[in-house]
Amino acid sequence: MSNIDFGGFFADMERVIPGLRRDEVVMIPQGWENTVIIARDSTVFRFPKLQENRRILRIEKKTTDTLRDYLSVELPAMKIRKSLSADKCLFAYYPKIRGIHLFKGDLTPSNVPAVSSGFIRFLDEMKNVPGSVTGRMRVLNGDSKRLKSNYGRMLADFWTLSQDVVDKSLLDRLRGRFNEFKKLPMDGYSPRLAHYDISNENVLFSGYEGNVCGIIDWSDSGIGDFAIDLAGIRYYFGESVYSEVTGRIPEYDRSVEMRVRFYCSIVGMYRVEYGIRYRQESYLEQGLSELSAGLDNSEFDLS
Repeated sequence: MSNIDFGGFFADMERVIPGLRRDEVVMIPQGWENTVIIARDSTVFRFPKLQENRRILRIEKKTTDTLRDYLSVELPAMKIRKSLSADKCLFAYYPKIRGIHLFKGDLTPSNVPAVSSGFIRFLDEMKNVPGSVTGRMRVLNGDSKRLKSNYGRMLADFWTLSQDVVDKSLLDRLRGRFNEFKKLPMDGYSPRLAHYDISNENVLFSGYEGNVCGIIDWSDSGIGDFAIDLAGIRYYFGESVYSEVTGRIPEYDRSVEMRVRFYCSIVGMYRVEYGIRYRQESYLEQGLSELSAGLDNSEFDLS
């Protein structure tokens, strides 16, 4: 580890942890908007990859500071400082939340109930955060019209970014799925607080028994469609967990189910976008495979 080039990051980390050695520092490859580094297996550092992401760090800190009193899961206790680099970029750091990541292959009949109960508790607590609190948070999709409009812009931006890289037949299939989404009835759509990035990477468990103990990366959170959190549960934790969760929440209905299917079908699009934007060929290839599979998956069909 001592031969890894951490660029200008190390000086900033050393300010936070005096006497830090390079062999006590590990870079996490999954970071998307941020370069993520863990020092001494105790402190997480996040350095934005783009200048505009500095604003997101501040929003995330405000969100987690606010929600800590209302959620039983552990949230990152972020602190933000200015970097020593010439551009004065901000970076964040916080104590590492202890826990493990579970994947579909780790889920068994013995731990699915605990995983499901943890997600049900989380969704219920998110729903019951007082309006006086959620009223100060970002509104992502305040009504069904804005929801569809925002996803229309997302497709347009993706089309512009990817049209010289992605096969036209795949783009046409993706556009067809977005057109189907535009026609979905939005009966009962009610915006509420949602994490917007529930995945294996962002949910921590106390062990293989499946107790949810922490949730990280709140950079995309805000007031919008909670169906996108259900989609994350379905896509990353499988049908068994999803069925238990949706069978026990009263808000789940046909309209929510169709939006969940749409969100699941386009997950690969985000990885494709990241691969193109940051010139990461492995992300691009994996994203293309995921996107094609998502559009082909009959379980995510909108007809």
